[in-house]
Amino acid sequence: MSAALRLVRDSAPEGRADTFIYRMRVGSTVHSFELVRLDEVPTSAVPTLTANIWSALGWGLVDGRQIDVLESATMRQITQLFRAWEKDSGVKVADLAGLLDLIKDHGEAIEADLINVGMRLRDFPSERHNWRDLLVFVKFLGVESNLYADRYPDSAGWTRIALLLADIADSTGWLQWAKTKSAAEGGEPPDRIPRPGVKPPARRKGSRVKAMPLSKLKQLAGLDGERSERTQKLRKIFRSVK
Repeated sequence: MSAALRLVRDSAPEGRADTFIYRMRVGSTVHSFELVRLDEVPTSAVPTLTANIWSALGWGLVDGRQIDVLESATMRQITQLFRAWEKDSGVKVADLAGLLDLIKDHGEAIEADLINVGMRLRDFPSERHNWRDLLVFVKFLGVESNLYADRYPDSAGWTRIALLLADIADSTGWLQWAKTKSAAEGGEPPDRIPRPGVKPPARRKGSRVKAMPLSKLKQLAGLDGERSERTQKLRKIFRSVK
């Protein structure tokens, strides 16, 4: 943060500030701009915040009349104030919009995950939980969560342990098949357990060739009885010619 913009935190319980106060020079005068915390704004205010930077700052200023002062500031100063406000709040305006979209599309799944850890979706935002708490919570939900299953049903539950167990099961199945009559006769091995994002290998044309009978192989190699006798007669004829 440059010297032209300085954050002053109000004293609050447990080191938290109810508002942020920024001192910034606009023209020849230093002004103090007090903004509410973005991570504690009510749900109804999010559409106003996401409209544009002026709308967001106009809503966030404790003294709405200070928007007139900001009109005299440079766009660089306004953007700097807005970014500092987001950084100190621990959540961006775009994050708030994203959270509301996620709740709209997968609200029940998020509720189920929150209930599993003793929280409720209706607690956001509240004195106990703010929007950043919910943002961090959904960001780090794993593949076994209800939200992940709702968004990506085909890959839900596939942890690293589950993938390793699938490899073990496939290897065991192949070893068992290798001792069967089907394997001895050139049959197909068992299919691998389907995994998310992994397509089964395409079979090449002609890869399912039926094994040739042993009698046919002997015949082609001249090892059958009739062919062997004919070969011996031909050898005798050639020997007599010599």
